[in-house]
Amino acid sequence: MVQKTISLTPETYKRLKSKKKQNESFSELVDRLLDLKKEPNDEEDFKSFAGVLAEDDEWDKIEKILEKARQIPRKSLDNLNLEKL
Repeated sequence: MVQKTISLTPETYKRLKSKKKQNESFSELVDRLLDLKKEPNDEEDFKSFAGVLAEDDEWDKIEKILEKARQIPRKSLDNLNLEKL
């Protein structure tokens, strides 16, 4: 196995070490963390969101905001504050 040395600030090292599981090497940790970041168009990543709002009232809120936004003239949407909808 080829080994490479990298430099980390003490803060970054502490943050990385805090994510490390027991009996996990730093190489395994870095691989695991890199695998968490998938390509934006990855089909599996997209599928992971299926049904997330199915049993949540958040979707109802989103639908109400969208319905109100559809009733606003296009010119007004540029300065729209969604928090007030």
